[in-house]
Amino acid sequence: MTRSSVRGRLAPSPTGYLHLGNARSFLLAWLQVRALGGEIILRIEDVDAARAVQGADRAIVEDLAWLGLDWDNPLDGRFYQSQRLDNYTTALSNLHSRGLLYECFCSRRELDSIASAPHGVAGPRYPGTCREFGEREREQRRRTKQPALRLRIPDPCPVEFNDLVAGFQRTDLARSAGDFILARADGVIGYQLAVVVDDIAHGITHVLRGDDLLESTPRQIHLHRLLGNTPPHFAHVPLLLGTDGARLAKRHGAVSLAELRAAGADPQRVVGYLASSCGLRDVAEPCAPHELIAGFDLSRIGREPTVWRGEGEEWELPCTSRRCPNTPPTSSQSSRGTDDYPHSMAHPPPSVRHSGNARSVRQEGRNSHGRLDNDARQHSGTNVHNATDG
Repeated sequence: MTRSSVRGRLAPSPTGYLHLGNARSFLLAWLQVRALGGEIILRIEDVDAARAVQGADRAIVEDLAWLGLDWDNPLDGRFYQSQRLDNYTTALSNLHSRGLLYECFCSRRELDSIASAPHGVAGPRYPGTCREFGEREREQRRRTKQPALRLRIPDPCPVEFNDLVAGFQRTDLARSAGDFILARADGVIGYQLAVVVDDIAHGITHVLRGDDLLESTPRQIHLHRLLGNTPPHFAHVPLLLGTDGARLAKRHGAVSLAELRAAGADPQRVVGYLASSCGLRDVAEPCAPHELIAGFDLSRIGREPTVWRGEGEEWELPCTSRRCPNTPPTSSQSSRGTDDYPHSMAHPPPSVRHSGNARSVRQEGRNSHGRLDNDARQHSGTNVHNATDG
């Protein structure tokens, strides 16, 4: 693969606002591709319109640009999942015509009540209740319930891949996941199908995201192959966690990037903290994303999660109305609106310079990168769901 053929993506879901954990994953995804001389696609994963927060997509675009990340596509309808439904329907028709889909009339309550259902990586593995229904049985059930569509997984279904961070992975998809849903009963396209169809359409060769999505990867690799595509290279990086070992969330007091901007934070201090938290820098010094490209190496990323504390003294995250010490002003310190953001920019727009207070960040763990100590690691677990980035 030549450097010019590399293409990655930033794929936020507008179900909420970006916080430091999201920002770290997006920063690493951006760095991986830029270090390879590749292109970055920005895609808004809003296929489930009922969960989308109004205005969150615009805020996400502002947050990413403020952080200093750029992309190489115009953010038009081709890059909003809600405007690509015909593409998903076409993929479903393809799979259905080959006998790979079947209608499922089971409710979640019914599935959860099946005590004998083995638990796979995503909860109870589907026992195949509706898999062998004949047409007469399906017709009767359609009269009272709209069916979901499941992908028929052969048994066995071995999937192997080399994750660029997590290492070699092997699973039997028939055992770990079973037949999984590609379209819900309410007509909403499943995440697994939408993200694969989009990655194929957008020519994605590299996917870097949080390791809470590692369990989704075998299903996506299987779908790539069924749809005639070579799967991209995957890299799953450790998460930022709260002090309880769970994925960083609002309940931990997680600071959103929008709040940091409003408080007058300097984006280069945010980037410096994120870089140090995952092992790219030894010290949390202010820097711009492009300064991290030359020395970027996936092998430097720590293999353990990082604990974030909302209060601490070691490193205050934001500045207020003044620039941070030792951070020179840049040529981008001029006001501009979101509508003026170019899709590929050399410098991010400035932070919003309002006075105010924001929380500080403290690194915890056994070294300067904030890795979890043994006690915290015991509570971190791996079965954490994240729909923020496909």
